[in-house]
Amino acid sequence: MKMNILKLIFFALIITVSFSSCKDDEFDEDVNNTDDPRDAIKNTWKCNEDGGTTFGYSEYDVDIFNHPFDKTKILMSNFFNLGTEEEQQIFATISDKKLTIPLQTIGSTKISGNGDISADSKSIIWAYDVDDGTNEGKITASFTVSVISK
Repeated sequence: MKMNILKLIFFALIITVSFSSCKDDEFDEDVNNTDDPRDAIKNTWKCNEDGGTTFGYSEYDVDIFNHPFDKTKILMSNFFNLGTEEEQQIFATISDKKLTIPLQTIGSTKISGNGDISADSKSIIWAYDVDDGTNEGKITASFTVSVISK
């Protein structure tokens, strides 16, 4: 009889330990923490763009969001004030705090260039070339956080 009670206590202890050691992933804060560097710049940005005598000065908003299939890319809506439709989006590759826009054609506009993300990820300094089919020029722009995203 004493042996049966000890066995019962032993099995109850094992079951209690095995259930208490399980961790519910749904409430684990680290599950969604992917350390994706793109998340630091995923936001709405105020663009101050200087196109010199060719394109002039412009201010407008640009949305940056993660590319859905490629973790090395971001997508930008309304870059160079081209519009917000999906076919008007520009993509850039991201590596550390550097952004690269490979040559792309949106409508009749060709764009390529580079951006540097600030250490605190609250600004981006851009230099890019634009050929809109009529004019060609070098553009400098600064992005500052326009809306704080959650």
